[in-house]
Amino acid sequence: MQASTSEKIVTYSALCISVCALVVSVFEVYNQRLQSKADVWPRIQLALTTNYGYTLSELPGQPLRYDTLPNFSYAFLATNEGVGPALIEDAFLWIDEHPVARWPDFFERLGIDTVNSLSRSRTRDRALAPGKELTFFSVTEPNVVQALRDQQHRISIAMCYASVYGEHWYTRRDLLAASDIEYAECDRCPWPDSLALRAD
Repeated sequence: MQASTSEKIVTYSALCISVCALVVSVFEVYNQRLQSKADVWPRIQLALTTNYGYTLSELPGQPLRYDTLPNFSYAFLATNEGVGPALIEDAFLWIDEHPVARWPDFFERLGIDTVNSLSRSRTRDRALAPGKELTFFSVTEPNVVQALRDQQHRISIAMCYASVYGEHWYTRRDLLAASDIEYAECDRCPWPDSLALRAD
């Protein structure tokens, strides 16, 4: 009887040790997965860059003068400030909180008739490495740059993207905001594909 009790104690102890070892192993695997995700965490920052005017230059003994080449530009940029690649899913654009999917419609809503210097890049299904930036819209015509500067309080931009582990985020900001007005992890992009900005 005593031997049987001792055997039970040994058996239960071994079982308890096995369960504890399993729990520790699962916890370690979970922590390793979290660390792996942290090592490839992307973070998209959306920015506006603009220049309006001519570059001033000064020569010794001469008055200030404007350079002959103008410096007019207006551009939307996405920069990956994270530590892992950002897999860009879609970009979005709003004027007065109304979505705009095409650049011609964007200019029309702002009352800009003709744009000859438009440069735009595809954003859907692009990978952006850490520390890299993507200029997905730019213009250099002085009258267009001025019109955009005058109305930029009406414009908002956003981008949905994912990590290599399939985690999803979005970043959204007003152009006049000093930083991103919204940044969050999500199960999926909060805006439908039909509203996504196209490169045409």
